[in-house]
Amino acid sequence: MLANSKAIESLVRSIVEAVHSLKIVLFGLCVREEANPDSDIDALVVMPEGVHCRRTAQLLYRQIKRDRSSF
Repeated sequence: MLANSKAIESLVRSIVEAVHSLKIVLFGLCVREEANPDSDIDALVVMPEGVHCRRTAQLLYRQIKRDRSSF
């Protein structure tokens, strides 16, 4: 089972609610189960062609910042 699985599920749910991504790829310490309490969650959000990357990143940042207490 992935480290911090509830936090990961919450993060993925926030991303899905905010944008219509094609794929969400998790990587890094959490996936390798090497995370500690201070580790972040690394995610690559794959968007459809033509989506404005900067606006999408800003939207996700705001959404995640707002929902951060559940991670």
